Amino acid sequence: MGKKSLVIVSISLVLLGAGWGVHLLTSKSPEKSGTQTTGNKAKIINVDDVVSSPEKFAGVIGVEGTVTKVDEANSEFTLGCEDACILMPVKFDGRPPKEGANVIAYGEVKKTEQGKYIFVAQEIKAK
Repeated sequence: MGKKSLVIVSISLVLLGAGWGVHLLTSKSPEKSGTQTTGNKAKIINVDDVVSSPEKFAGVIGVEGTVTKVDEANSEFTLGCEDACILMPVKFDGRPPKEGANVIAYGEVKKTEQGKYIFVAQEIKAK
């Protein structure tokens, strides 16, 4: 009875270990499940390029520019190029960056009901 019990326990442990191994291999890690910060995967685009052809950009991107105006009451700000020749409206529910700050806004270009484009930011990083 001793040898037989030892064999059964050994087989059970092997099966349990194999089950855990399969579970660990098939479960998603935080980096693969989308909980990673937005900016780590997004392509960085200049604000001029996004404003000139917003329809070309789908999915999460990073837009690099200078904060030209902040409207805290509406959770919006504008991003522009260095000489402020082009402005892009940005909607952001978090704490807005300061005017004049060089930032990268991570998010998506969205079309409003009025047919205009706005950038909906999920994350802002100082440049």
